Amino acid sequence: MKKSVLEVSSLTKSFNEKNILCNINLCAMKGDVVGLVGPNGVGKTTLMKCILGLTNFYKGTIIFNGKEISSKSTGIGGLIENPGLYPFLSGMENIRMFANDVDDDLLKRLIAIFKMEPYIMKRVSTYSLGMKQKIGIIQAISIGKKIVFLDEPLNGLDPQSVVEFRDIVRELSAMGVTFFISSHLIGELERLADKIYILKRGGELEIFNINERDGNNWFEMLTTNNEMFTEKLYEASIFSYSLNTYVVVNLTTEEVTRKVFDIITTQRIEVKKIQQVNSDIEAQILKKMK
Repeated sequence: MKKSVLEVSSLTKSFNEKNILCNINLCAMKGDVVGLVGPNGVGKTTLMKCILGLTNFYKGTIIFNGKEISSKSTGIGGLIENPGLYPFLSGMENIRMFANDVDDDLLKRLIAIFKMEPYIMKRVSTYSLGMKQKIGIIQAISIGKKIVFLDEPLNGLDPQSVVEFRDIVRELSAMGVTFFISSHLIGELERLADKIYILKRGGELEIFNINERDGNNWFEMLTTNNEMFTEKLYEASIFSYSLNTYVVVNLTTEEVTRKVFDIITTQRIEVKKIQQVNSDIEAQILKKMK
């Protein structure tokens, strides 16, 4: 069973008598990748700043590794808004300045994955936006040995670097590092996140469980005899419908799945192709954000 790393309870923050964050409750387990989405200006960055102690809040508690979070808490890394870098120092010098106890093997691995060897020793003043963003991500990961907060980390990254970022997050989360990532790129979060929190206007937070999304059990099946397949599914009281050249079946339970494949076997129906129906998670989340 996974261990809880972060628990936020009843967190509330107001500005000019208006709630920015209202009674926020969330949790993250060891090795989880947690996504955070919401409209512009809704308070995603503010929520991260509250957790990291970069801004105060009206009420609530934040528990990290079983203890109330404080300035003495270690193993927490964060990239909030833009990386704070010294332009007259090299990328490597910036990393080592902010991460005193850096794991050299991990650092070499991150630099290699991001393909930064040609410029890591050059001054940051010569870097592009994407290069600077990679330094900020590595700084956060080098410090965050237990949990890493990344605020719009994909800003400025080219498509190849986005793929490399995914590889890094997956590799480290498998090793037990927890990630808390805010992004407007819902499709990217879908590929990475175990769960996604939706921050709505008015400061309310709603959880969206990736594994319980609509349509997750619907499958399109292309067979050698769709007509017979559909007829036998109907006789077995299994709901299905035709879509172009496919039979679409809802495999809701193990029992239903077994019955479907029993029909395929007994009727000697060949399945030429099977694929999960696109659940359009982006549309579902955008609907909840309204």
